[in-house]
Amino acid sequence: MSASEQISYYTRDRSRSASPFRPKLKTHQRCSSVKNDNIKVIVRFRPGNSAKSVISYNADLQSVTIWADAGHQSIDFMYDRVFPESSKQQEIFDYSVRETTDDLTEGYNGTVLCYGQTGAGKSYTMMGELENPECRGLIPRIFERIFEIIQASPKTLEYTVGVSYLEIYNEYLRDLLDPQNNKHLAIRENNVDGVYVSHLETFYVANLADVYTILRQGSQNRTTGSTVMNSQSSRSHSIFQIKLTSKDLDGGVVKTGNLFLVDLAGSEKIDRTGATGQLLEEAKKINSSLSALGNVINSLTDGKSRHIPYRNSKLTRILQESLGGNSRTTLIINCSPAESNCLETLSTLRFGSRAKRITNSVHINSELSTNELKKRYLEQVKVNAESAKRMETMSKRISLLEEENGLLKEKIKRYKQIPGGRAGNEGSAIADSEGTDKLAVLGKELDKFDNQLDGIGEQNMKLRREIEAMQKVSKMKDSRIAELQTQLAAREALVNVNSSGFKNRLGSLKDRLSAIQSSMDHHMESVGAPISNKENVKVARHSAVGKPRGDGKPIGLNLRIVKPMRGRQVDE
Repeated sequence: MSASEQISYYTRDRSRSASPFRPKLKTHQRCSSVKNDNIKVIVRFRPGNSAKSVISYNADLQSVTIWADAGHQSIDFMYDRVFPESSKQQEIFDYSVRETTDDLTEGYNGTVLCYGQTGAGKSYTMMGELENPECRGLIPRIFERIFEIIQASPKTLEYTVGVSYLEIYNEYLRDLLDPQNNKHLAIRENNVDGVYVSHLETFYVANLADVYTILRQGSQNRTTGSTVMNSQSSRSHSIFQIKLTSKDLDGGVVKTGNLFLVDLAGSEKIDRTGATGQLLEEAKKINSSLSALGNVINSLTDGKSRHIPYRNSKLTRILQESLGGNSRTTLIINCSPAESNCLETLSTLRFGSRAKRITNSVHINSELSTNELKKRYLEQVKVNAESAKRMETMSKRISLLEEENGLLKEKIKRYKQIPGGRAGNEGSAIADSEGTDKLAVLGKELDKFDNQLDGIGEQNMKLRREIEAMQKVSKMKDSRIAELQTQLAAREALVNVNSSGFKNRLGSLKDRLSAIQSSMDHHMESVGAPISNKENVKVARHSAVGKPRGDGKPIGLNLRIVKPMRGRQVDE
């Protein structure tokens, strides 16, 4: 490879490894080309509870007409897709989320938000009925698809699926899977994770049974209330996060995709919901955060705002990447076709139209494993050493050529000092023909040496230019080595942080188990049970550890352990 080709190669490699993550990206993270995607907006209408509907569906299933002002004014709206009341859960999943789920396994981030007035069917769309296959919502169907993809993958791909479940209640963060963590939760930002919630518990799932256990537990811990318009009204915004990591065991490339599934609390008109007391305070907080969400969308789409008010609410801060950042985002606006809800439906449709204009910058989140980073680092060190040896050899060659050049100049100088040469008295007469022949031969010899000198000079210049080019390549390689060293240091620091966190959690779990064991031993002593009966102690301890936080099945310690899964497809 020539020096110019090497310069081109290293320049191309460095540009590909630049960090385009917005706002921040891991220093060791690489990505494919950035693509600009508009938010996908779809509309779903719930079955009406009124005989009269104000909605007209158009044949293209991308536009809808609402008859406002008591049917005297018609307003048309265009979206990516419109789903009428008779639409099935599977149809919603296939159009709105299947592609996003497939992209998740390739390292893309995704977000699905359900927005609409209270009682419009947001929670049904997102969660559905777990016991009824036909009525299961987006979240269980997403996991079904994830496990299908994993099973169909080559055996050289290793996956882990981590989940967390959070709610924002009255602008307070709550961990729905481990409420004891609530007081430690806080929104943070760093160069590794971007915007994240610290101390939020992550559980690892390997099958649908694990998923359903977590969904049931989280749903039971979520805050709900009864209003005039909805007997099971969500009083908080819930954010269910899936973190899917895939590792190529052959190439060492690690891809990480994050999918946020957001079930927003419904917007409320106080005079219609009849909310009072605590419900009224909750409604005010809900409407305030939804207003902040609307302000962010307005700032992103008005074309003149320089500041995006993400920090005005915890909801918009957490969803910063989902709105105008690195995420393939789908907004599902849930509406009621009933005439009694005409004003709320019109407001919701306008919200969706504004959101449609948001453009996100999407790319694959890909990084190298620690071993692969070390391998490339050592390769770069070896290549740099070889280049240094080559430059040393070329320098010696230039020195030899310069020495040869000096000898030739001395030889020409001696020829010119010969009496009767070109440098002598040209006016003197040479009578004999032998002298004339010698002069002719000498002149040719001088011309020949002059040409050699010119050739050597050109070769010298060429070699010097090549050495300069190689020196530039060497500097790029040094920079690449420094970059790899930085990446390795960042990776080792992250490993140390994760190890420390795991040790702390393990110590905390051991302390809790020890406390439970002591409590059970004391209880058995008080009731006169024989302590030596280990089986009874084991059963009692298991019952205590597995005590549910809600009314459903407990989340066992096994779900806190990372469970790598491999594909089953045999490579040909």
